[in-house]
Amino acid sequence: MQKPTHLTISGIEIKVLRGISQKLKITVSRSTGRVTVTAPWGLEDDQLVRIISSKLDWIKKSLMGLKKLDPVLNERFEDGVTLYLEGKAYRLKVIQPSGINRVVLREDGIIELRLKAKTPDWQRPILIQEWLRGRLKVRAEPLLAKWQEIIGEPIRQWGIKLMKTRWGTCNVSARRVWLNLMLATRPDDTLEYIIVHELVHLLERGHGVRFKAFMDQFLPDWRERKRRMDMFPEQTI
Repeated sequence: MQKPTHLTISGIEIKVLRGISQKLKITVSRSTGRVTVTAPWGLEDDQLVRIISSKLDWIKKSLMGLKKLDPVLNERFEDGVTLYLEGKAYRLKVIQPSGINRVVLREDGIIELRLKAKTPDWQRPILIQEWLRGRLKVRAEPLLAKWQEIIGEPIRQWGIKLMKTRWGTCNVSARRVWLNLMLATRPDDTLEYIIVHELVHLLERGHGVRFKAFMDQFLPDWRERKRRMDMFPEQTI
């Protein structure tokens, strides 16, 4: 399989994967809004563009449907708004037009949202979310490895998704942990608290006396860390 290529059609960025399917398939991710096309080797580029173009109405309807399902995708990220990242407040600076869609953290406390010309507003939160997801993954991986070893309970899978009511979840049977994307806005000590909390559920499913005893054993200041979880202003990402 070749490395993925990227197309932009009517302002929509599309990732193209070749060689993993005998049929052309178009998917729109519900979690990120990313449009991906899988195509066979022999399909010429101009033919691929024509097929995708013929499906633009469906793609746009799918993206609009996501906006209705998830209010996060309706949020606008305008120049000058405050964003919270890893426990600190930053100002957002929108730069448009730019050569590429990307998010950059500057040393002077500015988060730059660089947008190509004619990038639609609904793509802004998608870009911000994916950037935050990458940063959170880098922070969470070593903490998960550390605490699996300390607690003595390995997991099979973990991931990051946007959740409305929980900071994290643990499926004990599947040994799978989910972390809320909003943890990207919180500092390391509170991220660590959530990770320990979810891994302790592998020892005790509930939140009773036994669970709290394990938390006291592994993370004696967990109550203070829990209190600090709510010290930051709410932010929709």
